[in-house]
Amino acid sequence: SRLGPWQDRYQTPTADALLAALPPEALALARQALKHLGRKPKPVWIDPWNWTLQFDLPAGPAYLIPDPGSLKIAARVPRARLENDDLSSLAKPARDPIVAASSVGDGVWIEWLLASAAAADAVLPVVRPD
Repeated sequence: SRLGPWQDRYQTPTADALLAALPPEALALARQALKHLGRKPKPVWIDPWNWTLQFDLPAGPAYLIPDPGSLKIAARVPRARLENDDLSSLAKPARDPIVAASSVGDGVWIEWLLASAAAADAVLPVVRPD
C-alpha cells in the first residue's frame, strides 16, 4: 500500500501536499488553524506524529499534525500562563488535554484533537492568544 504524504519519512512533503491528503472536514479545520496561527508552516518530521506542520510562534513552536484520521495540534504553553488563566472557563475540548499534559521545564506540552470547529475555536486561542 502506498504511504500517505505524512507517513513517508524519506520524501519531504510540501505543506500543500500534507493538507491535500486530509478529508474535507479536517481540511476545513486545518485551514481554520492556519488562519488563526497566521504564520507560514514548514514540514518537519517528528516521531510519533510523522510529517507535521511547524509554526514558529512568539511563545515557541506549535505543530499541526495532519493525520487524515485524527487532525491534532500540539504546542508548548508556558506553565505560568496556565496557572494565571482560569482553566474552568475553557471549553472541555481545550481544557481536558491541558489537565493530562506533560510538563517540561517551565512549559507544558499539550496535544489537542481538532475534531470540530467548536474544538478548534476553543483550542486555537490557547495555542496562540491574540
